[in-house]
Amino acid sequence: MLAAVFLQQPLGQLCAYGAGLTALRAFEISSPVTKIEIDKLWRYVVGIGAFPTLLALGFRLFMPESGRYTYEVRRNAAPREDSTAVRPSNASTSSGEDPGSSEEAQAQFDFNGLWRFLYHEGHWTGLFGCSMCWLLLDFAFYGLGFNNPSTLAKLWTTQDLTYSADPPYWLETSGIVNDTIAGVEIVNGTANGAIAEALIGRVLERNMLRAIYTVSIASILGSLLVIVLINRFDRKHMLTITFGLLAIVLFAACGSFKALFHQESLHIVLIMFWVVISFLFSFGPNTLTFVIPAEIFPTKYRCTLYGASAAFGKIGAILVQIVISQVPSIGRPNSSDIRWLLLSFAVCMLLGAFCSHYFVPQVQRRAIYADMTLDQNTHHHRSAPHYVNIPLQELPVRRRGKTSDVDVVELGYRNPS
Repeated sequence: MLAAVFLQQPLGQLCAYGAGLTALRAFEISSPVTKIEIDKLWRYVVGIGAFPTLLALGFRLFMPESGRYTYEVRRNAAPREDSTAVRPSNASTSSGEDPGSSEEAQAQFDFNGLWRFLYHEGHWTGLFGCSMCWLLLDFAFYGLGFNNPSTLAKLWTTQDLTYSADPPYWLETSGIVNDTIAGVEIVNGTANGAIAEALIGRVLERNMLRAIYTVSIASILGSLLVIVLINRFDRKHMLTITFGLLAIVLFAACGSFKALFHQESLHIVLIMFWVVISFLFSFGPNTLTFVIPAEIFPTKYRCTLYGASAAFGKIGAILVQIVISQVPSIGRPNSSDIRWLLLSFAVCMLLGAFCSHYFVPQVQRRAIYADMTLDQNTHHHRSAPHYVNIPLQELPVRRRGKTSDVDVVELGYRNPS
C-alpha cells in the first residue's frame, strides 16, 4: 500500500508535464508564443496545480484511521471502562483522581519512554539506519537534477554550444543553438539580430519532453515493479542490493561521461544511464526509504521517528545544493565536471548499502505484536527482541458491533504466541 502511495509521485510529475504541454499547445494555437504569452502560461499552470491540492484535502476528510492506531485507542480505552465499572463512583470523587488517568498517561507520547525505546531497548540502530539511508539517497537524488533542464540538456545535446552573444539563462541551459520556427531561421538563439521570442516555447517544450522520456517513464515503471515484488522479497535486502546497483551504474556513468558527452552517436548511451538510474531509484531506495520507517517503529513513536528519518533526507537535499553552488563550472553547458559529482554519488550509494545492511532491521521479521508489548516492558534491554511478521492479508477482517478482546484479531493485529 505504501509503495502504491509513493507511485503517485512520478505519476504526479507526469501529470504536471502533461498540463504544461497542454497549456503550451493551447497558446501556440491561439497566438504566437512570446514573452507575454509565456508569462500568462506559467500562471495558468500554477493555478491548475491548486486543484489537486484541494482534492487531496477533501480526500483527507474521509480517510479512515489506520488499524494500528485504532487498536491502540481501543486497547487503552478498555482498562478505563473496566475500572469505571468496578470502582464506586464516590471513590473516584473522594480521591480526586481520574479513573483512567494512569492509562491515558501510559498511552501518551513521552520523551522518557522514547529514550527507553531507542537506547535501553536498542532500537536506535533502526532510526540511525533509516535516517542515514534517507540522507544519502536524497543527497544523490537531488544532486543528479532529474528535473533540472540544464542537466537534461547536457545529456541530450550532441555538440558543444557556442553562442555569439551573452544569451539568457533559459537559452544557455537549453542545449538549443540553431533551429527553424515558422520559416524563420534561428542561429545561436537569435533571429534578425535579436533573441527569438518564439524559441521560448520551443525550449519549454523540449525541457518537458526530455524529462518525460528520461525520468518520468522510468520512474513509473520502477514504482510499478516494486509494488509487484515488495511482498515477495525481503525489503531490507532489496534496499541494500539496489543501493549497490546504483553505485555500480553511477561508477560506470562517471567513468564514461567524458567520452560520451556531446557526441553525435554516443550521447544516447549517456541518456540510457540516466534512464536506468531513474528506474533503480524508484524501484529501490526512493520507495523503500519511504516504506521501511513506517513499519519498524511502534505506534506511539512512529510519526516522530518517521519524521526524524525524513528530516535527514531533506538535510541531504540541502547539503548537495550547497556543494553544487561551490562548483560553478558544473552548470556551464560545455562542462563535463558533473562526472565528479557522479563519483561522489556512487560513494554515497555504497555508504547507503552499508547502512542498510548493518543498521536497518529485518522488517519482515518484526511482528505486529511488538506494539502490544511495548508499554509492558519494565526491564532495560540493550538489544531489540526478535519478532516474526504476519502478512496482513492472512488476518481476519474486522466485523462491526464487537466490544470484546476479540476485536484485536478482527482489527488485523493478533499475537502469534
